[in-house]
Amino acid sequence: MNNDLNFEFITSVVEEYADMIVRIAFNYTRNMFDAEDIAQSVFLSLLSAPYFKDKTHLKAWLIRTAINKAKDLLKSARKKRTLPLEAAEKYFAPETISVLDEIEKLQNKDRTIVYLFYFEGYKAKEIGNILNLKERAVLVRLKRARDKLKILLEKSYGEKQ
Repeated sequence: MNNDLNFEFITSVVEEYADMIVRIAFNYTRNMFDAEDIAQSVFLSLLSAPYFKDKTHLKAWLIRTAINKAKDLLKSARKKRTLPLEAAEKYFAPETISVLDEIEKLQNKDRTIVYLFYFEGYKAKEIGNILNLKERAVLVRLKRARDKLKILLEKSYGEKQ
């Protein structure tokens, strides 16, 4: 690929997927600065990425890479939570932020599945492909996560009233 085509490709991918990648990274890190850094790192990795057979393959690669980079950051010693959830208003609707607060209380594996299913619109089979899980495993985790989330939301909204 020559440099002009490479630049056009990267530019189009950034324009189309940047917000999604930031949201996914934020879902893990709960820090907007870290999420934006992760997104930038994902797009830098795209420069040396493998060939993508189609947009679905590209999108799955972007999501998987963002998740892995977020996990790496969370493992690192420098990770500190410094920015409140409200800083995410650029990427999420205000009514979504209170739900994200409760989703944050779920384990990472459950939070990722819930986020990809409800916020990014993936089907269980697609989530399974992205996370290297069987569709049935995704459905079971999604059911368990929904049950936990329901309890958390009832508790949270019951306390606010």
